[in-house]
Amino acid sequence: MTALPSLPSIGMFLLVSWAFFALRLAWFVSLAPGAERVQVLVSHLLGLLVWAVLWLFLGYVLWVVAVGSVFPSLLEVATPLVCPDGQFRILTQAYSYKPGQHGTSVRIVCLLADGEPRPILALTIFWAGLIWSAVFLTLWLWLGKLGLRLIRLGPRREPGESARDHEQRSRAWLAARTEAAKARSSGGGVRGAASRDPAQRLRTLKALCDEGLIDEAAYVARRNDILKEL
Repeated sequence: MTALPSLPSIGMFLLVSWAFFALRLAWFVSLAPGAERVQVLVSHLLGLLVWAVLWLFLGYVLWVVAVGSVFPSLLEVATPLVCPDGQFRILTQAYSYKPGQHGTSVRIVCLLADGEPRPILALTIFWAGLIWSAVFLTLWLWLGKLGLRLIRLGPRREPGESARDHEQRSRAWLAARTEAAKARSSGGGVRGAASRDPAQRLRTLKALCDEGLIDEAAYVARRNDILKEL
């Protein structure tokens, strides 16, 4: 495998990234009305918690345990934490537990100054899993709303639209989608939408247009019908 990043470089990457995410989160909270700011903050933090738990599982089970068993060098990222005063060594040994069946055992030790090997396998897996999980979580957040928005949820930003206006429109879009989903799950369908206030119906209609479920002509015609009812 190619040379892996060192723990100091990973730490710098995480520090800079999460400082940026904190500023982005503060910006999102500032866009919300005063009464909704706590709710916006809590919803973002709960989302981060869910993704953190997911990437902890994937980082340990898929990366450190599964991939790390094939490429043990992935575990060396934890060397400064598990073997700061010795030499980190990965020892492999082939064995045969019955005729025709072979395997390889892996031992991770820290060679101390007196040459005595200290087993550190469990401790290495713990720290390596934590480090790689944090890296993958951070990379995922860079793809999403807190980072580069390569994974987009909501309508695209229109030419000349300010960041504040786009964020508010995205929030209205998401609220409309939530209301439409509730109406469908409760069996209300179109009748349920018709019984709501005109502002809510317009938001739902706009969300359908943004998703491409109806074309622009149908959106304009239906919007005019709703406006005539006012």
